[in-house]
Amino acid sequence: MPRRRSQLPRVLGMISIAHAVIAGVVLLVAALGRPFPGRHHTADLLFWFQVGMTVVLAALAFGQLNYWAWARKWSMVWGAAGLTAFATTSAVLAMMDAPVRQALVQSRLGLAMLLCLSPYPFLVVIAFSRETVAAAMTRGERVI
Repeated sequence: MPRRRSQLPRVLGMISIAHAVIAGVVLLVAALGRPFPGRHHTADLLFWFQVGMTVVLAALAFGQLNYWAWARKWSMVWGAAGLTAFATTSAVLAMMDAPVRQALVQSRLGLAMLLCLSPYPFLVVIAFSRETVAAAMTRGERVI
């Protein structure tokens, strides 16, 4: 009996689209309102990094839905970058001055960070490193 192709990439592709849309809306709301009084260079960097991560996730989602081999590899890279960003953001928040940190955490940008740097990157790394997913995502793979 032939084995069925794993549906996990398709499910994660749909979740990735939903995640990117929600994160995009939150980032748009954060961009329209002032996250906190005054401008802070670190907050701007975090904001634009999150925008980039969201755009890349949206592109990866379509590759995941179509079982492209490149989408598996780059999804794991995206997940590792997301985990690194979460750790970096936590370290940056810990080193900021108390008033700036409090304003950032209470702002819309704080909500955006929670949505964009959620546990989803961890799930992506775990799911796309599975052998069944690797065997399913072979579309576009070169055979030599």
